[in-house]
Amino acid sequence: MLTKTKFWQFAAVFLLLLNLTQAFFQMRRPDGNALKNKVVKILQLDAAQTADYEKLIEQHRMDIQAKDAAMSVARRQLYALLSGDDYSAKDSLVQQIGVVQTEIEQIHLSHFQALKSLCRPEQKAGFQQISGEMLQFLSPKRKPGHPRQ
Repeated sequence: MLTKTKFWQFAAVFLLLLNLTQAFFQMRRPDGNALKNKVVKILQLDAAQTADYEKLIEQHRMDIQAKDAAMSVARRQLYALLSGDDYSAKDSLVQQIGVVQTEIEQIHLSHFQALKSLCRPEQKAGFQQISGEMLQFLSPKRKPGHPRQ
């Protein structure tokens, strides 16, 4: 049997290990500004360019969030069809999802075109470097256990 003292020692060690584990995983969490900082560094943006880029980022996020919300609504409606036997709305919902996805891609492209327009001629080489990585930036983050196929 555990005495009260042993029990509390065990509990204290367990909680300490739990806190250390949580701290470790929080340190490994990527910085929300990591991508922005990488772009600023690669392009060597000055303070004015960085401020303009931050405005572009904010607008891009708002635009994408709105389209993501529209996409979620359409997907929920599409998959809600499975609860019944009437699939007559299927084609229009799939088309609606396609339209929203097209709009998302146009928003991404416009964002990077605007970023490119911020660059001075000597920064264009850096922009070419990040343009090759843009798909990686824009890829949806996969949940663990759901690999991309």
